[in-house]
Amino acid sequence: MIKAVAIDDEPLALEVIKNHFQEFKGIELAACFTNAADMYSFLEVNDIRLIFLDIHLKEVSGVDIAHSLKDKYAIIFTTAHTDYAVQGFDLDVVDYLLKPIGYKRFAAACNKFLSRYAQLVSTELLVKEGNTIHKIDAQDILYLESAGNYVKLYFVNRSILSRSTLKEIIRELPRGMFVRTHKSFAVNKAKVTSIEPTQLWLKNISIPISSSFKEKVISGINRGEL
Repeated sequence: MIKAVAIDDEPLALEVIKNHFQEFKGIELAACFTNAADMYSFLEVNDIRLIFLDIHLKEVSGVDIAHSLKDKYAIIFTTAHTDYAVQGFDLDVVDYLLKPIGYKRFAAACNKFLSRYAQLVSTELLVKEGNTIHKIDAQDILYLESAGNYVKLYFVNRSILSRSTLKEIIRELPRGMFVRTHKSFAVNKAKVTSIEPTQLWLKNISIPISSSFKEKVISGINRGEL
């Protein structure tokens, strides 16, 4: 099940969210936090997709937290201050919940996230090769290799050469499924069988790991993403 966390320095506000989650089906509340340090530690070792984030925390700005996490997690802002709404939408958060949070509004925000998440995890995409358009399942891709103005998509028994950039192709793929290991390579994390300091393996296929991408690859392993 999709898991979420909530952070708020007001225990009563967290109790409201806990109670709403007991009624809402489809997302599990994995943990609640009153400080950012504990939440960051939890995120490092758990597979979390959604964060309910109070903007007006005492120790640190929720907006600053959102800036640091928005590329990895979906965020729903919670606050008693209406003047933060514009900042929230600038950050492309899922929704903005004004306290006190009623269940109907809470459920609407959760369903909005689930709708967005379903689009992100769709694995089918169209890839153009010359005059041919291939319908492929991203889960079948082993790895991607940049070749000038083209990207080569490798499968078990074939490959497709598409006029695109590596960055553009990755943007079309399900979020979190692939990781860059090198400026010219990205791999399907589910296909990785072992990793070494300067390369990783997809069974008998070796993919280089450059120093600039090494930390990101290792982070994926530590979070259980490889």
